[in-house]
Amino acid sequence: MGLVTFAEIVALFLLSTALVSLVQKKSEQARLFFFWGTFTGLAIFSFFAIGDQIFGERHQLLEHTTYWMALVISWGAYTYFPRAK
Repeated sequence: MGLVTFAEIVALFLLSTALVSLVQKKSEQARLFFFWGTFTGLAIFSFFAIGDQIFGERHQLLEHTTYWMALVISWGAYTYFPRAK
């Protein structure tokens, strides 16, 4: 199993745990797991973006940068938007 596959499994576990914690109304635990899941996803897509720049894959670079920005925006939305009561 490759390093990237392992990182994707870790990100899935962290984000799934964040979702379960959110449903159970444990907001601080959900925030912590969501942060680390997002951070892992950013690391994965940063790794791919660096490879895209090295090998000149412009289309893939645009795709991975779009995913990177989606993760940043989702973290910002989760952190800064008011919570529904």
